[in-house]
Formats: sequence, structure tokens, C-alpha cells
Amino acid sequence: MSDETNLEGIFETVKIYFDGIYRSDVDLLRRIFHPLATVIGYGSDGELKTMTLEDFLGFVQTVPSPETTGADFDMSVLSVDRSGKAAAVKVHDYYIGRDFIDYLHLAETDSGWKITAKAFHSDARE
Repeated sequence: MSDETNLEGIFETVKIYFDGIYRSDVDLLRRIFHPLATVIGYGSDGELKTMTLEDFLGFVQTVPSPETTGADFDMSVLSVDRSGKAAAVKVHDYYIGRDFIDYLHLAETDSGWKITAKAFHSDARE
């Protein structure tokens, strides 16, 4: 597989991630996260949160989606670093009234690029 094809696969995974977050669509998110993925980071209370994929998807289901609240789609890729079948993607997304920086770690699997870990930090938008 060429480097260009690999990057296309990574960007497709990130696009689905953005769409899933924007719509609070756990089915979309489940497609691009590895089943053993971990999510860890700092939310609105400043405390470190650690979640399994199921914990994270359960949270996503409990909050109104940015799409239904009329929030702008404010998400972008800030950087991509890939070596072979591993990649790290830094993204910005505006979600639940906060600006998030997510560090997504991906691995190329037989079924495409999957997010294996997400580390995040968020700040209230001023």
C-alpha cells in the first residue's frame, strides 16, 4: 500500500471520528475505534478521566449532539505522524461547549485504520 493510500485511510478514519462526534453517533464511532481502545484525558472539572471504549460511547450517548444543538462543525486535523502501520493524529474539535485537543493513536488493521487510544485536553470556549 502506498504512503498516499495510507494517509487517505487515516484521514477517512478521522473524518468518520469527526462525523461521529458531531452527530453523537456511537455506531459511526464504534466502526473506527478498536474494541480495546482506551480514552483518557482532562474534562471540565480538571480531573483525569480514564474510560474504556464502552464507557466513552456511553458518555457520547448521554449528551446532545452538536448537530442537534445547531453548533457549527468546528473540527480540524492539526498534525499527522505515520510510521508504517502506526499513526498519531492531533485534532481540534469543538464539542459540548468546549474546545478539545485530541491525540488519536491509530493502527492499521485488516479492516482499516482503527483508533487504539485517545488522549484529550479540553478548555471552555471564551
